[in-house]
Amino acid sequence: MDQLPVQWNESATRGDLRTMAIRLDSRFSRIDTRIETLEARFKIPKNKVVGYDSRIMSESPVHFIAHFTINDADKYRVYEKGFFPILKAHNGTFVTYDDNVTVLEGTPAAGRTVVIRFESEAACMTWWNSPEYRELAAHRHAGTTTHSISIVHAITK
Repeated sequence: MDQLPVQWNESATRGDLRTMAIRLDSRFSRIDTRIETLEARFKIPKNKVVGYDSRIMSESPVHFIAHFTINDADKYRVYEKGFFPILKAHNGTFVTYDDNVTVLEGTPAAGRTVVIRFESEAACMTWWNSPEYRELAAHRHAGTTTHSISIVHAITK
């Protein structure tokens, strides 16, 4: 363990470093292009996108799934009262919620699971990043512990 393999002891040549730099530059360029596309196509400023992971957004329907524990019912009620008008304004559809899901595998976590449907990931992210929802989400943060929030893409034919 004291000695590194021979390949690590050898200095990199200028050509090796240049090749690595070109590969990295190419990858970052693709990410920049995708973020610019997101900004232009969906009118979402790249510095305002929460949770964007450098993928081009899917045009297929998505389900937004949130799992959380309510710690302060009064603070969460404030969130609930403002939630549906904002969801409706962004054409989201509330599918269901469950306070006692059946876990078939893995470690169950207590709490509520909420499922919402949007026509596309772009529509979901527009809702998620909207100023009115970000302001309302502060009440959810104050009254709950979030375990996970996911977007699941539908399979298109």
